[in-house]
Amino acid sequence: MRKSGNPDEWKIQPLAEAALPVYSADPAAKISLCSPSIEIMPGGRIIAAFSQTGPGLRDLPGKKARHPRTGHWMQGRILVSNDFGKTWQDTHLFPFCGGRLFRDGHILYLIGESGNLQIIKSADGGLTWSDPSSLTAHSDAEGDFAEPPANIFVDERHIAMVWMRHTSPGVKGTAPQAAVFMRAARGANLMSPRQWTFGESPAGQERFAGHDAHVVRVTDPHHSLNSTETGTCHIILRPSQGHQGSVMAVKVSSQEDGSLKMEAGAALPLPGCHSRFQILFDPDTKLYWLISAQARTSFKTRRTEEPLLLQLHFSSGLSDWVFAGLLQTAETALQEVCGAIHGSTLYLAGTSGGKGPHRSSVGLAAVKYFRELVYP
Repeated sequence: MRKSGNPDEWKIQPLAEAALPVYSADPAAKISLCSPSIEIMPGGRIIAAFSQTGPGLRDLPGKKARHPRTGHWMQGRILVSNDFGKTWQDTHLFPFCGGRLFRDGHILYLIGESGNLQIIKSADGGLTWSDPSSLTAHSDAEGDFAEPPANIFVDERHIAMVWMRHTSPGVKGTAPQAAVFMRAARGANLMSPRQWTFGESPAGQERFAGHDAHVVRVTDPHHSLNSTETGTCHIILRPSQGHQGSVMAVKVSSQEDGSLKMEAGAALPLPGCHSRFQILFDPDTKLYWLISAQARTSFKTRRTEEPLLLQLHFSSGLSDWVFAGLLQTAETALQEVCGAIHGSTLYLAGTSGGKGPHRSSVGLAAVKYFRELVYP
């Protein structure tokens, strides 16, 4: 219900506070920043990671690598903040890209790709890191991993995620992809490939290929995506082909021989899934929170360029999404946004500055008391 009086008092206002700077690249260095990720330790320390790309990368100091197929230079950067994003300490450079942070107890991990999947870990909250360990060993001819996982799923038993892998790197245009699901037990040595169980979809089957592949486990016995069976979960992903307003639910189940089976299921509506999105599960409210971009021309035969308006929704069942508000205006919106929940605050990390896909800065914004946005 809107308030009476001045329209500025009742019109929708952005929920997120102004972004705090995390890191900015030297404009003369010809470096672009991408694929941001954040994780938050129980004590409140925020860890941020992102990739650095561009022709100037080879001249930068620190560990770096070259992609075995493309020859592109790769490097990532990790920073930590002990004052909720006001100041940052540069702690590590890693020689791969597309890194995603996650935590198993007090141990912090970052997984990414350099053609094959690489993982590093920290036992002191992101201050010092191990050398990379390879989790896969695909040859160049077998393709490479295409994008970072949309989320890292962690429950009381497992850690799981999904990657997309190019299966025919020589194909021009849209290359065939396979969805690679991987899962390990909590408390295991996650640096060892033997601790991970992998399941890969049939190569080139569009119903399994896509973007922003989230792993979810629905325990509601009355929900159509119920995953109470041991070893069962669902992948929610944006298909490579299909309507821009829906995502596909893919069931993953454990077989008697220990292998994993993928079965494509129903399409689910999801606002803003025409571009990158992230789903977070909040145990306190038992709600899913969706960070996505608002779409305004999805049914037009010729889409026009839209302002980037980040929006926030919540849902109890991944299908009926309730609008909570706009996160940021088009002028201040972060790109490639990822989120994390700590206490009563929803944190957003993303890139900004530059033109097109070439971003020069990483920022951190916050939505305080975000649970107060829930209404009957």
